[in-house]
Amino acid sequence: MSYELRRRLVGILVLTALGLVVIPLLFDFSRAVPLDQRSQIPTAPAAPTVLIEADLRPQLLDQATAPAPIFETTEPTANARGYVIQFGSYPDPETAETKRAGLFADGYKVYLRRVAVDGEFTHRVLVGPLLDKAEAQALERQLNSQYGVTSLLRALQ
Repeated sequence: MSYELRRRLVGILVLTALGLVVIPLLFDFSRAVPLDQRSQIPTAPAAPTVLIEADLRPQLLDQATAPAPIFETTEPTANARGYVIQFGSYPDPETAETKRAGLFADGYKVYLRRVAVDGEFTHRVLVGPLLDKAEAQALERQLNSQYGVTSLLRALQ
């Protein structure tokens, strides 16, 4: 390091130390500034007194009877998820797709499901799902008479 650079660094250190000593002497930082303690929140407005009639107050449940239910519920059945109608089961996927396309063109909600039966895959054409069993039975009768098939009503799985 050169002599000139050392002199400059020492000068910077001396000026910094002098500044740290002299600046607090020039300015008084210990003086406390009084805080304005007046509130800026307005006073609360006067509210009118409201009398509640005794008939409008909620009654305590001192009676032994339970309150009436709000909704009517039915017990769930084993087949509560819904029903589908198995229109047919075909080993050939092209035949199943042709039947599905024909039923879809006639306006039915129809889909295919590939299922293994006795180690071999078959393609089931399923119409639905329907939530109501009576509606599903009526649709099954309609499909049987319209297409001349014997379909099968199944619980949705």
